[in-house]
Amino acid sequence: MGVGPAASAALFTLLRNVNQGTLGFEDWTLGTVPEGLYRNLLTAYIGFPPPDFFSTDYFSLLPWLFLFLAGHFLRRLLAGPMERLDPDALRCPPLCALGRQSLPVYMLHQPVVYGVLLGGAALLGR
Repeated sequence: MGVGPAASAALFTLLRNVNQGTLGFEDWTLGTVPEGLYRNLLTAYIGFPPPDFFSTDYFSLLPWLFLFLAGHFLRRLLAGPMERLDPDALRCPPLCALGRQSLPVYMLHQPVVYGVLLGGAALLGR
């Protein structure tokens, strides 16, 4: 039963630096990845971005998929103790109502924020 979290954690550790072209974790380097994998933007989604690739919100599948899977498997291991929690005790009615209306909130929050910022800038004379 503990094979899933262990294998996922091991693969995450091994592939943690794959975006930089090496296998290993932080300063620990086990080997290098062939440079041919880092040639186009299609492979960037997997975890092999080209040298000139830049993004402010980029998270590739490798290694982060294995970190997600480690959490998934740990949740399954802890399913017994977690089921004893009362789900109604964790509910917050205002947040539940907001969650049901998340699309309008998402669609409206940026224009409102930009309007407030632009109005504030206009008041300051900038």
